[in-house]
Amino acid sequence: MRSMANPVLIGTKEVADLLGISRAQVNRRVIAGKLTPLGEFGKRGIRVFVLADIEALAAKENAK
Repeated sequence: MRSMANPVLIGTKEVADLLGISRAQVNRRVIAGKLTPLGEFGKRGIRVFVLADIEALAAKENAK
């Protein structure tokens, strides 16, 4: 069982793979407010996401 105090984090590429979209589409969803990263780190603003949130979103999108 995962602890929500220490969620598993993934990057943009992993999000894209799980959702079946490109990294550019992930970035567009973030800009549009349709996808929210946990945070951005470093000079390049690397985005990280909570794996459980992305898995839930993928399941919801695949159910359509």
